Amino acid sequence: MEERHSLIDHPNSFKTQGLKEFADDVQNYIDKSIMRNGSELDTLKQIVTSYKGQKVALVTPPSKSGNYNWNTVEIIDWNDVKNSGVEIYQQFNESDFTTDYIPFAYRKNEEDEEELFLCEKLDTPSPWIRVYGNESSDTWVGHYFGNSIRNCAIIASDKISAWQGSMSNEEAQRILDEQSDQLKAQMNANIQNVQASGELSPVEGVSLEDWALANAKIINGTGVNEILKILKIEQPQWDRINAEWNARMARDTTFAIATVYGQAFANAGQGQFGGNAKTAASR
Repeated sequence: MEERHSLIDHPNSFKTQGLKEFADDVQNYIDKSIMRNGSELDTLKQIVTSYKGQKVALVTPPSKSGNYNWNTVEIIDWNDVKNSGVEIYQQFNESDFTTDYIPFAYRKNEEDEEELFLCEKLDTPSPWIRVYGNESSDTWVGHYFGNSIRNCAIIASDKISAWQGSMSNEEAQRILDEQSDQLKAQMNANIQNVQASGELSPVEGVSLEDWALANAKIINGTGVNEILKILKIEQPQWDRINAEWNARMARDTTFAIATVYGQAFANAGQGQFGGNAKTAASR
């Protein structure tokens, strides 16, 4: 038998954890009639009995990021098909791996190469499904599918499309969330860089936030003279302040200044201008 990874490497494969790792919206599609409290071969026997000759989705528990490793496979009874002359069956039959593994599923991968999914015969501490195929060798049975057969979900063929649809929605939302987080992180970095460059420093005592709030007040009907009184500045200063902040915003290709301005402008209705302005004018 091949050298196996330790439980330290793969703690999640130890014995059965059943289906508890799957989200509720995935649970609706899983065949829960297959018992998972016996050995690997006990679970295998039930899967083969229920689905021999049928296509199913074989799905591992989700990773920390919520992704599933899954494949559509055809469940096979190895005793019935091992002598059928199919090339991949014959190759496995002639290998040394028949002592330790039993094929239970067949598929063609994206490269149209035949593969067999294998269950360990021995109830080892770390019983992972293996995939035998083009990459296998005389000394290496094939890559890990991702978990014990007792922990993997089986979704019947008539439910795969519905499950894929629900998964696609989840995946799309996950991608949007990741992209949003990435954009936020990038913008925060841009703001820090602009801050470090001095481009967010107050202009004649008026911060970017106060300038944004002042403009919001003007748009909402507050007179410029009243704004000047609150900021304790004269009209020429206000003109210079406007010109400088507009110039900084124009030369900022990262839009960090515009972002901070927009956030402050949106908060204009929350009564923050008076306090901010007084603070700015006293600097």
